[in-house]
Amino acid sequence: MRIVQLNLGGVYNVNIIVWKNQSIAFALQPALYEAFGLTVVEAMTCGLPTFATCHGGPAEIIVNGVSGFHIDPYNGAESSAKLTHFFTKCRGDPAYWNQISQASLQRIYER
Repeated sequence: MRIVQLNLGGVYNVNIIVWKNQSIAFALQPALYEAFGLTVVEAMTCGLPTFATCHGGPAEIIVNGVSGFHIDPYNGAESSAKLTHFFTKCRGDPAYWNQISQASLQRIYER
């Protein structure tokens, strides 16, 4: 797991968690609120299944459950359940990761 911290002018710090093992990589953007979501766009452009806050710009960028996943940073149980569901589904259906990855790329190129 790698945590990438971006310092945006000393006012905003954003942590993006990128996790990769032999078969699964994803991006997690756990901000409480994100006005636009450039980091989300960058992760999706790389084809990473992306989990991002449902508050702000990412809610308009990601089609929940299709091109990524909305998480509510105020509800840890729900967010962890979505992550668990993703991993479980990837383990049972190896093509699922590619499905989300391709949908995220398509979503970015459509916009």
